[in-house]
Amino acid sequence: MEVITIQSEAFQQIMATLKDIQSKVENMQSRKKLLEDDLVDTFEACRILKICRRTLERYRDSGDLQYTKVKRRIFYRVSDIENLMMKNVIKPEPSIL
Repeated sequence: MEVITIQSEAFQQIMATLKDIQSKVENMQSRKKLLEDDLVDTFEACRILKICRRTLERYRDSGDLQYTKVKRRIFYRVSDIENLMMKNVIKPEPSIL
């Protein structure tokens, strides 16, 4: 095993950077939890999924994507959109060389 020595100042910079990264990751995790319950409208759902309104309507009609209707407006939970995307992930088959 190789021993590496660094100056105390460099070590402190590395530790400060790691703490900064840790706080950013924790912030992103808490933000994700908040976003899971957020509602988005049809326009935003189409933008997230990169699909047209008609395709989104097909997902609704087939039951693939749950939605909430308030008067004439339709909303989707971000967590439901994420679940739809994860359900349709295609895993590559291992290639034989």
